[in-house]
Amino acid sequence: MEHKVMSNEAITSSSGAGVKAAQKLINEKVDAVITGNIGPNAFDILRQAGIKIFKASGSIEEVIKKFKEEKLEEINMANVGKRGGMR
Repeated sequence: MEHKVMSNEAITSSSGAGVKAAQKLINEKVDAVITGNIGPNAFDILRQAGIKIFKASGSIEEVIKKFKEEKLEEINMANVGKRGGMR
């Protein structure tokens, strides 16, 4: 069970940050993403690639433990609007 913590370098992009971040994850061949928030473009791209998306809450240690125990909540829809606005 491997894991890798990655920063979102695309977050400072004026546009297309979600698309850029999603493409980076696809290129890394990840199976799952654990995040606090996800916008509609990134959500759609990751879902189409078959990547599961889970809600992060707590410390990194707690989140990894919950993930291994299959106790993390799966995100089934984008939870922020375009440009970071909450839904």
